[in-house]
Amino acid sequence: MNYSRTKSNGFQKIPTALLASAIVLGGASALTAVPTVSAAESASVSSAAAQDAAREKLTHLVYASIKAESDFRTLSDDERLWELAEAKNKALTAIGDPSASASAVKSAESGLEKSLDAYIGSKVKNTDDTDFFLYRILRGMLSGQDKEDVILEPWEEVLYTTVIETRAVLNSGSGSEEQRGEAGYKHYVLSASKSNDLKAFEIGDYGVKLGQYRSDAQNGLAALEALGVDYGDRKQEFDRSAAYLEQLMNGSYSKTAYDVALNDAESYRNMIVEGVRLAERIQKANLLMDSPRGIQPGQYPASSFGKLNREINAAKRVLDKAWTADELHETDYLLSLHISEFQQTVKP
Repeated sequence: MNYSRTKSNGFQKIPTALLASAIVLGGASALTAVPTVSAAESASVSSAAAQDAAREKLTHLVYASIKAESDFRTLSDDERLWELAEAKNKALTAIGDPSASASAVKSAESGLEKSLDAYIGSKVKNTDDTDFFLYRILRGMLSGQDKEDVILEPWEEVLYTTVIETRAVLNSGSGSEEQRGEAGYKHYVLSASKSNDLKAFEIGDYGVKLGQYRSDAQNGLAALEALGVDYGDRKQEFDRSAAYLEQLMNGSYSKTAYDVALNDAESYRNMIVEGVRLAERIQKANLLMDSPRGIQPGQYPASSFGKLNREINAAKRVLDKAWTADELHETDYLLSLHISEFQQTVKP
């Protein structure tokens, strides 16, 4: 079925009752129809509605974070990205946890917004940074033509309006160049979900992608187990996120709600996949520790072993404690460099 949002027929908000059933782990077999609110539960309806609104607001903030990651991601990013990813994961857990209190949801929102501000601040240094980004968006939509000569989709019309509004923020004259650049980009990215919700989509596509993520996660977890690595906590989070998305797919919700839920599952899938790569790299490095030591040809100096051992231990700590795929990927890359450095110390 193809869904698109209109003024007269909007998507549902995500009800607390749905969240309660979605938190059950174990996949599709654990999912049931969305329960109705009984008379005994009527006293809590207003509180539940407030929680639904808070979660919906947090969902859009998560989408803004996903957009920011995509817009500014580099091959080797800094810790600001890892902090943003961790805050996003905490927010996603709060969204999908029906037992999360209002204060917990608010805390997740505050933490995510703080991390998003810091990430934007690390990427945007002036108004030109944001304006060039806006220019690329308009160029992609208009293909160099005047707007009057182009027929835009409804979602593109909203995005065009957002770009114009953002440029007004950049040219407001309030604050420094850097402050206006950051404020402008934040205005853009927080408004992005408005246009995203107007895009048509196939609900079945989310099921296909989730099926692939589940297969990748299962294969990765099996590989980690064979390597002696316990990623049970990551598996639990993946199962939670997968169950939540499957439950959403039983109803009709905004595209942003589906995108955010899919990103939640993808994040933990990526974490597991990158964990496998790092664990395999650590295993390779450990094998090198058995290389011959000495000063003869084909041997390695003792100092090389000490340095490699320190890097192996550092990588093990990241493998155990990291909760973002980016940090795992970065550590895997750095360990590969240290392995190459070690191999180059062999006596000719």
